[in-house]
Amino acid sequence: PVVVDRGDEFGDLAESFNICRNIPGLEFFRAVEGRVSLRNAQFAGKALKPETWRFRSEGVIQNLQVDSELLPAPLKVASGPFEWRSTVVRFEGWDASLGESTLNGLACDFDWSGTPSASLRAEAVSASVAELYDFWASSRPQDLPLEPLAPLSGTIRFSGAQARLSFPAGRSPRVEVDAALNTAAIGSPRLDAPLILNSGRLLLQGSHLEVQDLNAALGKSEIRRFRLHADWSEGGDLDAAAETAVIHGEDLFPAVAGWPGMNAVREDIAGLRGIVAVSGPSLKGPLRDPRRWRLKAVAEVADIVIATTFLDEPIRIPAGRLAAAGVESSEGSVTEWRIDAARLSIGPDAAVVNGDIAFSPAETRLDLNVVAESLDWNEIERISARMAARRPGESRPV
Repeated sequence: PVVVDRGDEFGDLAESFNICRNIPGLEFFRAVEGRVSLRNAQFAGKALKPETWRFRSEGVIQNLQVDSELLPAPLKVASGPFEWRSTVVRFEGWDASLGESTLNGLACDFDWSGTPSASLRAEAVSASVAELYDFWASSRPQDLPLEPLAPLSGTIRFSGAQARLSFPAGRSPRVEVDAALNTAAIGSPRLDAPLILNSGRLLLQGSHLEVQDLNAALGKSEIRRFRLHADWSEGGDLDAAAETAVIHGEDLFPAVAGWPGMNAVREDIAGLRGIVAVSGPSLKGPLRDPRRWRLKAVAEVADIVIATTFLDEPIRIPAGRLAAAGVESSEGSVTEWRIDAARLSIGPDAAVVNGDIAFSPAETRLDLNVVAESLDWNEIERISARMAARRPGESRPV
């Protein structure tokens, strides 16, 4: 047996990292820099049996900087204590920065016995939205439908954050995250006001993202107890729902109109105002195929004003009730809207409308009853011509 007991030792982490970088899990790290001081270093084991070697020490790391493909920016720590027990390095009580983000009360256990893994905890996290977005966009560009809102800005604050990373040989790292969201303010050039988030919980496991009981507000609009389950693996599903939502058209229309595939909306609608109060909305379907998403909701509308690019007067809907349900068909998902006696006016002309509107990837189908004392047929023809221009071939909407 061999036993070595030393006093204080000092070392360069960059040199140690280069020596140890073949250890499984370290291939995902580009560089580790800093200065380490060891106290009470002990090494014991049988000289000819490496499996019996054991190392124990404690010390302080100074000016630590870690660059990894798993991080959105280099991790920096000015100074922090640690202890090393055999195959486990443990530290706690660190304050760290990650680009513009900060982590307070950071603790970690890095264990390379068996499958290497790291378990991290932080009392408080203040995360830069811009850095998170850029990191996510660079790693999963095909799964990120937020490009029209970029560049994003703001800060998200978490508490009680926990993460576990494991590094199975020959496979991508497995990442699990669990954190309570305290507050967030997310800005975009397309939004007139920041998106405000409060409460809620975030869970991430590999390609699965789950959001629980999130409250959000954008201007006068708000959504209560929002939940989300999204799986961005091949064939993964989207499942989103909320308890209630109150939507003001002027808050959301600028953002929605900028979404991919909304060219017709941008060309036909110049602006939208009014209130939509939604009960129990839900959206389900394959995450990568929005054409098959199924919407379910009951909505009360009030004081809706739609300014178009082709009518002289805006379309006004003082009040109405809508119910949406998604059904599968041979052509994909069809969202059916049932309209219950909505009042509608264009200039001096007014009508009461009820019936069904069905949206599918192939067509928009109307089955409406319109009751009116008088209508300007020129306006009807304008609407009909506009709809015909949006349809393929020789099909006619009216």
